[in-house]
Amino acid sequence: MDERYYDMVLAELKTTGPRRGLLAKSFAEANGDERMAEARYLKLRASQLARDDQRVSRTARRRALAAVVSVALAIAAATGVIAQGGF
Repeated sequence: MDERYYDMVLAELKTTGPRRGLLAKSFAEANGDERMAEARYLKLRASQLARDDQRVSRTARRRALAAVVSVALAIAAATGVIAQGGF
């Protein structure tokens, strides 16, 4: 995983602290071992941030494609390539 997500987790911990539910999950998965739980938290939160980033990227690509298609259809309609309002 890209280290920038770990950097984001460290910055988040300094500013807003850990996410309580994820912290609890980390401790449970580490069987109460504090050092293991801290490491687990970093890994889990970095994974969450990476997934969120991928989701945002996919959404942005879909929106950009929809905008291109909309412009292409408007141009086609304006030039008479397709009839106004549809094919």
